[in-house]
Parts: sequence; structure tokens; C-alpha cells
Amino acid sequence: MATDGEASDNPSVLIVGGLGYIGRFLAKYLHDHQLASTVRLVDKVLPQLAHLAPEFSEACSPRLFLQADASRESSMAAIFKHPGGPEKKWDYVFNLGGQTALSRTAEEYRLQTVQLSVTLGKAAAQRGVKAFVEVSTGMVYSPERKPRVETDKLKPWLKQAKAKLDAERELARIPGLNLIILRLPHVYGPYDVGFIAKALCLARVYQGQGKELKWLWTEDLRINTVHIDDTARALWEAAKWREVHSVVPDGASAPSSRRQTLSSKGDDPPSGNVPIFNLVDHGETSQGVLADIVAKVFDIKTGFQGSLISQFAKLNLENVVDDLNEDILQPWADMIQEKGITRPGPLSPFLEKELLKDTDLSLDGTLFERVLGFEYERAEGPTVDNIQDMIDSYRRMECARLPRRRGGRGWLIFAEAQPAAPPMKTPDRTTLTEKKRVLLIGSGGIGTITALNLELSGECTVTAVLRSNYEVVKKNGFQIDAINYGKIDSWRPTQVRNSVPDVVNNKEEGYEYVICTTKNTPDVPPPLVDVIKQAVTPGRSIIVLIQNGINIEKPVVEAFPHNVVLSGISLMGANELRHGLILQDDPDRLGVAPFDNPNLAPSVQRHAAEEFVRLYNASGKAVCSYDADLQYARWRKLVYNCVWNPICALTDCDTGRLRLVALNENYANADPVALLVRPAMKEVIAVAKSVGITLEPELIDLFIEAEPIDTFCAPSMLQDARKGRPMEVENILGEVTRTADKNQVPVPVIKVLYALLKARQWRTMERNAMPQNEYIERWQKQHGKRLDHDERVRKRLAREGHAASDAAQNLRGLRAKLHQKKRHAEKIQMKKQIKAQEERDVKSAAPSGPSSQPLPNYLLDRSQANNAKALSSAIKNKRAEKAAKFSVPLPKVKGISEEEMFKVVKTGKKTAKKSWKRMITQPTFVGPDFTRRPVKYERFIRPMGLRYKKANVTHPELAVTVQLPILGVKKNPQNPLYTQLGVLSKGTVIEVNVSELGITTAGGKVVWGKYAQVTNDPSRDGCLNAVLLV
Repeated sequence: MATDGEASDNPSVLIVGGLGYIGRFLAKYLHDHQLASTVRLVDKVLPQLAHLAPEFSEACSPRLFLQADASRESSMAAIFKHPGGPEKKWDYVFNLGGQTALSRTAEEYRLQTVQLSVTLGKAAAQRGVKAFVEVSTGMVYSPERKPRVETDKLKPWLKQAKAKLDAERELARIPGLNLIILRLPHVYGPYDVGFIAKALCLARVYQGQGKELKWLWTEDLRINTVHIDDTARALWEAAKWREVHSVVPDGASAPSSRRQTLSSKGDDPPSGNVPIFNLVDHGETSQGVLADIVAKVFDIKTGFQGSLISQFAKLNLENVVDDLNEDILQPWADMIQEKGITRPGPLSPFLEKELLKDTDLSLDGTLFERVLGFEYERAEGPTVDNIQDMIDSYRRMECARLPRRRGGRGWLIFAEAQPAAPPMKTPDRTTLTEKKRVLLIGSGGIGTITALNLELSGECTVTAVLRSNYEVVKKNGFQIDAINYGKIDSWRPTQVRNSVPDVVNNKEEGYEYVICTTKNTPDVPPPLVDVIKQAVTPGRSIIVLIQNGINIEKPVVEAFPHNVVLSGISLMGANELRHGLILQDDPDRLGVAPFDNPNLAPSVQRHAAEEFVRLYNASGKAVCSYDADLQYARWRKLVYNCVWNPICALTDCDTGRLRLVALNENYANADPVALLVRPAMKEVIAVAKSVGITLEPELIDLFIEAEPIDTFCAPSMLQDARKGRPMEVENILGEVTRTADKNQVPVPVIKVLYALLKARQWRTMERNAMPQNEYIERWQKQHGKRLDHDERVRKRLAREGHAASDAAQNLRGLRAKLHQKKRHAEKIQMKKQIKAQEERDVKSAAPSGPSSQPLPNYLLDRSQANNAKALSSAIKNKRAEKAAKFSVPLPKVKGISEEEMFKVVKTGKKTAKKSWKRMITQPTFVGPDFTRRPVKYERFIRPMGLRYKKANVTHPELAVTVQLPILGVKKNPQNPLYTQLGVLSKGTVIEVNVSELGITTAGGKVVWGKYAQVTNDPSRDGCLNAVLLV
């Protein structure tokens, strides 16, 4: 294959969807046989995230790759730009893109399949492409057992197939497009993750369980196939044939296999003489053939469900699929855990309802062979050897990945037994200086998942700045339930702070990245620039703004002219349900691009963005992409945020209820969607067009029906309004209004929403006692207060007690409990204040003059009149004595885990079942009057051989060591439970009998017991040494 721009007689090839399953094999076929002068692969997924096997490293090299969305007209210029220069054009275009996942909505298929094909086809026709190969599906035919030929009526039985048929028809109407359509059955081969691969995953699960695999429907259900190697060859031969021929020769087409009757149903093929061919091997594969192959490969029994069960499944397919997934996904997850796989790959036994329909996929591919003279190399269809080759490819994939990554990728399920990978560990503190230092401000839902992803990459240490949730997270960590990362308890970033560090004045090490995921509210002081300025190192720190709105970069670029500022658009769904509890219910997807900073070179800014994309993708959990057209994404997202957010916040209604209003006949003339939502969205699209951003009008319907009506989605502004928090008014509505005024675009609805939301924002800030630029104070200075101001304040305070009383008497349930808890805390605080006040003001009861009578010594202190202090000297001395008593020689000791302290006892019928009994493995003290509980109720066992009754105690002042009896265990620093159990570990404070030492009090009484601290490890030394606390 010639390099980019190199002269060659071979055609130049553009493959859209080039990193998909078919696309990568086509690229490899062209590379191995040197068939193309230039190849470009276009895809939305980066090569690093496409699960590419090592043999594709050259054919799918990043230098041949372009990340772009082919469904956008704005991307066509970059896609069709030839590396050889403007005079060069692409010869062949292969459209392998589109939505390949099942069970998507019809709108998704229309946007991601039909629109992509039409946009790409129009661009190819304008540029005179010699051959445009459209890859479709054989599921567009009526599902019948007799093989379908190209002239048969069409009746697609999947939403995906219907979208493919719509794309075929739209492409056939494009004038000047040299189109050829290939309809494929199930494609299989090495590294396949499609239909055949799911059957193998199912067989692997049943093999692990030792069960018989029974299939639905019948053994003669047709599931035609074609091997991936034959598919890649056929695509290339079709493109070469289309360059020379425009129509199928007369007489070559086989007659339709469908008997034409008046009642015949089905759609006609695409209009015009478009060449259409079926690709299918000669294997005539059916469920019975595949079941026999699986039984031989995995050495399991296979069979078929009876007709009664199959008929029931046909009537209740959705419930049957759900039950089947529940039965197979848990064993699959257990197998993944046993293999030590930490990042599951694309292999999965999860079944879609559409995949299990009782429909035949039976094609006749003789026309393609007859017209093009094509011969299949794998004409026999799936065989034991072919399936074994697939399994071997999974093993090769895992072996290639294991040396580079810790933990499996899911391919290891089919590998030979290997030792489990070590669990994920916390980064070693000694290596933190070698990693990127990241400061994240705003650790809510989005911020926490962002910090978690960067920490899991192993290349970053994150310092998170928290506000309201700081105390909870510092104590307990984050509790995370994430769709990408699973359930994680007590997780913390490398460092947690409640304020932004001052790296300049405190001479701290700076940060490579300062990531802002807070709400952007410039009208609420302090502004973002003031918050981050003390943490930004000029010329070094890269500022990443993962925030909503437009023009958010202007104040940041102005304040930091020598720093790169990156824009981040997060499409992740993550919320902080309460302090420290994070729920992520939508995958982590992030788009990144640099904001234009005129003080820096564009190459520097682009390099910084690409490096951040690499860091964010390093964990393998998230999908982060570089999108140079990120302004389009911001304006596109603004169509939703600028309309639904303010309307919902002002009406206190979610999107579902606003859409339900018009369904009530009493409100039919006051439909908020028709009167507010649609006009406002049209205004946003008009403003975007005035700044050079073209948004499709279809986005209006897409965003109005973005969520099902019964989900009652509450946008972020509505959530903020209900919680009494400031809202993102300025960067969402304010910037749109100012841009419209600047470009003279009328936006009456947006202006009304902006004015009303500003008033709501002002009221919210007033209620929260936030700074209001001293509006109220200035008014009072200029005009004074009302004459009855003080009286009104007094009455309002007096009414608060009555309101609290009414609430205490009338509240019920959880509200009453919360209210009583609050009042209880208030009363405790009030009593403390009253007591402190009384102690300050109390006077002694001594007479004013000196007494003429002699007084005993214990009354001399009371002979003088003075004010009693809050704490007398006697109390202070007693506290000092108490503190000194526990001023121990060993203030800190190494912790002992419960696994080391206790041994689980599993003897007996009941304990083996529940494992609730524990045996203490450390030395203990048991008093002389101790009696064991009945075995049935005994939870903790203290062995006789580990019980100590005496200790070798050293007097630090007398420098003598004597053996003294132990009276009890005062405190074990490890755990209060260990104190209760009498565990004797290093650092434990014990009470010993010191009567033998002859220590006496000031009154002459013999001291019986005194405290001592254990200074050795009794479990290792076999004796108990302690130092007396004097």
C-alpha cells in the first residue's frame, strides 16, 4: 500500500466505519495485498478504544485514521480531503458505518444510519466517486425459509433493517452516484462479537455449569452466514466491478422466488437500475447445524425446546429474554471474576429480544457469483475448524493484551486456565511525583466520576476540592454506583480539601491540570476566575472547563493569557443523591477541544487537548474524543438547556408534565410546548446560525421527545430551584440574549424567560443570604428604614416560637422525626449557653467581712468573696491529672485488622452455614470470675493457651521490674470491641495490682491498682511486658 500522497496506479479508498468489524478486515485485506494507493479510515471511535488485535496495527494505523461524525454535512470537507492534494479525489467509498446495535429507537436509526448514508452519498456524488459501496443487511427480505433473491419483495423485520432499506432508497435517488448495494447475512470469523459469538458465550456458560444447552424454536431455522475473509474480498471485487459497470446484465438476474398474487405484501426494491447483490456462503447454516458444532467444540449436550415452550416464548418473548439474561449473566460475571478480569471487553452473552425472533434469514447469493465470477474461500459455512479459529483468536487477543495491561479484557473467558490478575491497588505514594497532578474543583456527580476515571488511569493523582460534602467524604469517602465502574465503597481521591490550594504563596508544587466541574454562575460571587487563580501556574497549568453554556472561556482566557484552556462537553448522567452518594446511570462520554487562545500557537493547544484525551481514555472505562467542532456540540446542547431548563424551573414542572398539559382538554389552548418550547428552540437555532453554527431543525422534535413522557425528567435548573440553589442563568440564557442583540436576531421568548429567571435567581440569593451587591444596604442608607422596622422584626422573632410549636404538634412521620432531631440539638445548645452564662455570673456566699471565729482548713478557701470562674482550679487540676494518666510511652501503634485478630470458626451444622462464630488469635486477659457462655450462644472464643494473668511491669522512676497480677484491661487502642474482649496487644492500657510495691497515698493508704501500658507484642514474645504509668 502506498503511503499518503504517494503516486500509484491503484485506486484510493475511503472506508467510513473503518474500525468496525468489517471495516478493519477490509483495511487489512487492502494492506496485505497492496491493492490501494491511499486508504483513509473514518470512525467515531478512536483506534485505542476499538479493541484492535495486533495484526491490525499497520492496516489501521492512527496515521490513516480520521475521527469524524459522517452524519454531519460539516464533516464532509474533512472526510473527503485527500492527503495527495486538492486535485486528488477518492476513487472508492465503502459505507460500513451506521448504528449496529439492536433495540434502539427508530429515531436513532434514522439519524445514525439513514442520515449518515444520505449525507455521505451526496458528498460522494458531488465529488465524482467511481464506486460507492453501500453495505446493507439481508434482514430486509421477508423472513421465509426459501432463499430470497435480489428481486423479491422486501419486508424488513427489524428496526435496524428498516433503516437500512430507507437508506438504500434514499441513495438510489441521488443523481450521479455510482452506487452498488451488498446485502449480508450474519458475518462471522476471528474476533467476532456478533450473533455467532453470542452463541459461543452461551455455550461457555453452560459448559461451566455442566448443563445442557437447549435452543428455542426448531433446528431447521435458517441463519445464513458469510465468513469475514470472503466479505472483505467481495467488497473489493464489487467496487472494481461497479467502476466499470452500472447495471446488472439482462438475463443475469434470477426470477423472483415470491409468487405474485393480489394479496402479496411487501415493499418494492429501490428505484432505478441500482446493482444489488446478496452475499452468502453455500453452507445453508441452520440452528441445528450451529448446535451440533457448539456441542462438539465445547463438549456439551445441546437440544431444542419443545413446541409448547417455543410457542409460549413467542407470545411472551420479552419476559423470556429477561429471564434468560438473568440466568446467564450472573454465571458469566462469576467466570469473569474467577479469571481475574477487571475490564470486561466486548464479548458478552447478553441477548436482545430482536436477536431471538423466530425468523429465517435465508439468502440466495448465486447472482453475485455469476455476474462477478466470485468464488468463496469459506463456502462450506461455519464448521468446527472455523469456530475453533474464532476461539483461538480470542485467546490470541488476550495474550497480546496481558503484558501491557493488568487484568483481562473479557477475551480471557475462552483462554486456558491462568492465574488471576492481582486486584487493583491504591497508587503507591512514592510514585505520586511521577504522575500528573490534577486539581478538580467541584466534586459532585460529574466531578467525582471524572476524578475516579483519572485515578484509575494510573497516570494521575487527583486533589479534589469539596464544599458541602467535605465532612462526609473525609470521614466515609464516596459511595459510588456507576454503570462504567461498578459499585465502589469508601473511595477517596489521592487528596481531599475544603479549599483551593494557594500554590504561589504557600510555595506548593503546581498542578498540570485544573479541572472545573462546578456550575458556572458568574452572577454569584466569587466568580470562577477568582476561585482558581491561586491554584493556576502561569504557562504551565492546563485549565479544563467541563461546564454548560457558551462563551464560558472568555473571562478565563483573559485572566490566564498564557495557559491552555480546554472545553469539555460531558454526555454522562451522574448525580449526587446525597452527600457522598454518587449514582452514574449513563456511560461516561466526554468531548474535548481547545478554546481559541490568540496568545498560543494552535498546534500547542491541539497537542494539549489530545494529551488530555489520552489520559482520560487510559483507564479503559470512559470514551473521550477530540472534536474540533465542539462549538457545534455546545450550541446543540444549548437548544435543550436554554429552553427546557428555564421553563421547568419557572413552572416547577418536569418535562413530562409540561408535555401532558396539552392532553387535558381544559388546557388544550395553553400548550406550553407549542407556545413556549418550540418557539424558544427556533430562536436558539436562529442565534446559532448568526454565529456560523448550522443546527438541524429536526433537533426540535428530537429534544422535545428526548425522554419518554412517563420518566418525568427534571432538568438541572429545576433541581437547583427546588433545593434553593443558584442556577446557571448567565452562561445559558444571558449569553444567548446578548449574542442575539449583537447580531440583531429577534428572540422575544428567550428574553422573557431570561428576565423571569433573573428575578427568580435574585430571590433565591436573597433567601440564602448571599451577597446582593449591597442593594438592600444601599437602599437603607439612601432612604432609611420604615418607622416600624424594629417593631416588625421583634414580632417576627416572637412568631417563630409559635410556628415551631405548631410544627411540633402537627407534623407526622419522617418530617416529625427530623423536626424533633433539629429541636433537640437546638435545646442542647441553648442549655449550654444558659449554663455558661450562670457560671460566669454566680457569686460566692461568703460574708462581706472577715470572720472572728477560727475556721478549719477545708473552709479557708471560701473565706473571701469573689466571682466563681466557669472552671475552678480544682477542676483544671483534676483534668490535668486525668490527661497525664494517659500520657503513655507509646502514643501510636500499628493497627491490627479483623482478619488477623479473628479466625472464622465453621464447625458444626449451624456455624458452617452462617459462619458467625470467631476465635481470637491474640493473647487475652480473662478475670478469675469468668464463666463461659453456652456453646450455642458463644460468639467469641478465647483459647486457654493464650490467656495471661500476670505481667512484667517496670516502674520508670524506681527502675525495677516486678511481675504483677493483672486486674483488667482499661483500653485497647485498636478497637473498643477488643477492650471489651480483653485483648492484650501492643499499646494496650491494663490495670495491675501494685500493692506489693508499697505505694501509698498522701493519707497513708496503700494503692491497690494502677495503670500500665503494654510495650511488647505478646503474640510474638510469649510474655507480657508493660511500663507503669506514674
